[in-house]
Order: sequence, then structure tokens, then C-alpha cells
Amino acid sequence: MNKKVILLKAILMVLTIVFFHTSGFAQKLTIHVGKDAQALLVKAEFGTKTKTFTIPKEKEAVDKFELVYSMFQYQQKSVQGLAISKMQFLQQISNKEAAPTVSQTGKDDDVHKLLRHLGRELYGPIEAMVEKASQIEFVISTDCIRFPFDGLYFKDRQLFLQKPVLYNLNGRHDSIIHVNEDWKGFMVSERTADPDRGVLLAKNMFPGSTYFDSSQVRALDFRKAGNPDFILISTHGGTRAMWLDHMTVYPRHLTSMKSELVYLDSCTLGISHKFIAGLQKAGTKYYLGPILSNEDGNSSTITMDEFFKALLRGEEPAKALFSARKILYKHFTDQKNDFSMLMYRAFTFRVYRLN
Repeated sequence: MNKKVILLKAILMVLTIVFFHTSGFAQKLTIHVGKDAQALLVKAEFGTKTKTFTIPKEKEAVDKFELVYSMFQYQQKSVQGLAISKMQFLQQISNKEAAPTVSQTGKDDDVHKLLRHLGRELYGPIEAMVEKASQIEFVISTDCIRFPFDGLYFKDRQLFLQKPVLYNLNGRHDSIIHVNEDWKGFMVSERTADPDRGVLLAKNMFPGSTYFDSSQVRALDFRKAGNPDFILISTHGGTRAMWLDHMTVYPRHLTSMKSELVYLDSCTLGISHKFIAGLQKAGTKYYLGPILSNEDGNSSTITMDEFFKALLRGEEPAKALFSARKILYKHFTDQKNDFSMLMYRAFTFRVYRLN
């Protein structure tokens, strides 16, 4: 056979492999999850294959997912040094007794067992799809927003350590962003939430960005920001708002900017219905925030730094967060962190595709 023909075929083969690996058309697994009373309805789509199944209410999956989230919250409050018993905490957040099938010892073993059990329930029927997928997208109903599906075990490890994962509330799958050093961000850093000044690390990567210290920024600065490519804010907050020195930041302060990507380093904003809905309506493509409380500096700084570095390398947001999480997990495992601390430091952030 002519050498030129052989070379051409080899090149075409390589290009084909690269195309399917990078495009995600043949590699992405989409898992739709919704609630019907106390049952979970699941539909998995992988290429031309579809698998639909229900985790019935008799298996108490909904209660157990709520308990997993509560346990994560409890563990994070424990590592932050808040003295409160596990039963007190569970009763505070749920106003009811925890599921009797789960131990109340507070040991990491309880969480591991629950994560493995729920992982078998959710991923067992679609094991082959999960195994082959290069990326997983959870399309969830809003009443499942607290459920940490990527924290479950798939076989011998938690899913977030094995696959890039993103969440989606509307089923759209066409968002693409092209990040480069010319990107301009709107950045705010509050000194106690961002003691390492991680936001400034991002500012160095995107020098054309506008940076404010929390003590300097005012509501007028938000209104005058125009349409930056991305927003990055590190401050204290909750599901309803963020707090700066001279103002409270609500969704409306961000949605007027119509940025492609929004990164909020502020406790529990990854499960804020108001922020997610507002940004989605404004046309934001990707949104990152912690689904639990997150650390002031340290792991949060590493997350921010590694995420934006990965974006500049050309990785899309799910892959960028995946890269950051693996670095965090290894770094803090090497420092002999226990499971509670590893989850606190490596798992907390979530990425959404909004449009």
C-alpha cells in the first residue's frame, strides 16, 4: 500500500479519536433525576442507549439522600469547631428523627456505608454506561438540588474522583465557552473569607479584569461593570445573599452583567434557587458555588487557582473542576486529613451548566 495512503489513514484515525474524545457526543452520560413523592425517577442517556428505572419509596432513597447532605453539613460544622451533637444537628435541619436504619455514632464509617449503598442503587442499573462515560451530567429537578449524587461511590471510589461532573436544571447541553488571557472579570475579595487573596491569583491570570476589595466596592460599581466575561466573588454568604462591607449582594446585582461564567466562593450558594434561577434567566452559561459551607482560604484558594488555571489550559468547566478536585484530594490526603476533612476541602464546590 502506498505510504502516503497509510499515513493519511493513520492521521484520519487519530483525528477521529480526538474528535470523539473532546466533543463528548459519544462519551457523555446524561442522568435525569426527579422526585415523585418519596421515589426517585431516573433516566440515563448514553449515545443511542436509554435506561429508565425507579428507586421506589420503600427503599427510602429520598430520606437517605437528605441524611447524606445533613451528615456532610454536620461533619463540616464539626471540623469548624462548632460543638453540637449529631442528633441535635439532624433534628435542627430536618425537624424529624433521622432514618432509624442509619447509625448515629458520627463516625466516618456511617457516611461511607450510606454513600456505597446509594451508589449501588443509582449506578448499579447503569454500571456499563457510567464505566464508559468520559463525563457525566446530572439533569435534576429543583427538589433534588441538595442531593450530592457525585459524592456517591461508583465501585471502589466516589464518582467525583473518577469523572468530570456537572449539574443542569433545564436539560440544555449546548454551552461552550472559549477562555483566554484576554477574558475580563469582575472580581471582589473580602479579607476574612479570602485571607490568602486567592482572587488576586485569578487577577494575575486575567490582567484586564477589574478587582475590588470588599471595603472599597459599592452598589454603583456593580451597576457600572458592564458585561464582563466572568464574575468572581469571595465573601461570606448564604443561600439568599452575600455580604460585603458596604452592601448585601443579591442575584439582581449579578444578573445585570450577563457574564458567561459566575464563580461564587461563598457558603451554600451552590444550592441557592434564587441565584441559580436569576443567573440562568440572565443567560449565564456556567455557575460554580459550594453546596455546603466551605473553608476560608486554604482549600478554597487552591480550588479557585486550579480551576482558572485549567480553564486557561483549554479545559471546559466540568473538567476544570474535576482537575482541581483531584489535586485537592491528593494534597490533603498526603496531609493525613480524615474523610470528613477531605469532603470539606475537596468536594464542596459544584458546577452547573445553565444555558
